[in-house]
Amino acid sequence: MKRCGSSCRVSLGVMLSLCAAAGLVAQASGPEVRDVVGFQPPIGVRLPMETELLDDAGAACTLADCAAGRPMILALVYFHCPVLCNEVVREVVRAAEKMPLRAGTDYQVAFISIDPTERAPDARRRRVQIREWSGGKAGGAGYHLLTGSAPAVAALADAVGFRYRYMEEADEFAHASGICIVSPDGVLSRAFRGIEYPSRDLRLGLVQAADGEVGGVVDRLLLLCYRWDPAAGRYGLAIDRSLRIGGVLTAGLLLLLIARTLWRERRARRVAG
Repeated sequence: MKRCGSSCRVSLGVMLSLCAAAGLVAQASGPEVRDVVGFQPPIGVRLPMETELLDDAGAACTLADCAAGRPMILALVYFHCPVLCNEVVREVVRAAEKMPLRAGTDYQVAFISIDPTERAPDARRRRVQIREWSGGKAGGAGYHLLTGSAPAVAALADAVGFRYRYMEEADEFAHASGICIVSPDGVLSRAFRGIEYPSRDLRLGLVQAADGEVGGVVDRLLLLCYRWDPAAGRYGLAIDRSLRIGGVLTAGLLLLLIARTLWRERRARRVAG
């Protein structure tokens, strides 16, 4: 029998986590909970970026401070979450590592705790975890681990359509999973539900949210070939646009080949004459 490799163990861990999450949802499946737990992001709204929060050093800050004029990946989690939040944070880190864009330079990442009892030490422990998970590649510059009062966090959660509820009997929060892409001026630009965030989609979302101010020529060309699909919550290949771009590039290459051929023929005639 073949031994299970590291990827198999990771997959098994994710499956077990999701099974545990399913158990939590089952416990919270009453109608009064279903009505208040979910993630319905209102794309295009402006977020309360000046809401006062605390960073993992205990210093007061706002989302506007954290964004610093850059687009932002924003996730509502809580740092003691035993199941779902770990997968959300891990997936953001994994996707970020695969992007050519760099946290702190091209974009920011903010994880905000929905648990008002969590404080700076809890946020610092999560930062340490992120560094361990990424082998030290993530969790430094550009990563913001934030806590806040119940009214402050509730205002931000309400603005992005993230609904959650504290379950006293389990001492846990019932909540959905997903992340938001926020433009430099605080507009909710894109949102990804669930716990899978393809690095290509995050990259395109950040470039689009920044209106082309981050990324390079390749990123802007990709945006010409891909279109946001609101129903799927993903970027998909815009076939008609891709065909037009391919046609223009092909025509351009043909013109260059023709011009080069004509130039060579004229040069050969001049040499022969």
